[in-house]
Amino acid sequence: MAVGGRQLVIEKTSGIVRHIPPPGEKIIKALGLPIQVGRKVDLPVLEKFCACMADLIADLAGGIETDLGRELYLSPPLKQTENSRVLMFSGGVAEHFYHPTQIETLSDVLIHQDVGPCRKRVTAVAVAARAMRCSPGGAG
Repeated sequence: MAVGGRQLVIEKTSGIVRHIPPPGEKIIKALGLPIQVGRKVDLPVLEKFCACMADLIADLAGGIETDLGRELYLSPPLKQTENSRVLMFSGGVAEHFYHPTQIETLSDVLIHQDVGPCRKRVTAVAVAARAMRCSPGGAG
């Protein structure tokens, strides 16, 4: 699925959006967000954008297909994922899941000039929360 921190490229110092790849444009359009190249973006808007990506990942992991998810698939979705009892986090999402960092300001999010830190935080929370709800007795 075409989701990730580089779906928005944003200047670290100014918060101005410099590039939006096509998958990022699809997410922005689906949510009706005020994100445009050449314009400053604020943290609440980025959090909505990232929460959507996290929900898409959690849906995919849970075997739930959505219209937006289908537009962003890079390959056919896995089948019978709802029966899986194992969750694996890797990369930045794993780093944040096991060693959370404070993300309180736009500067905290834009450390790499993308929305990676924000996406990592919400992805780890969304996927873990869904896993807890889907497992027997709510046990992880």
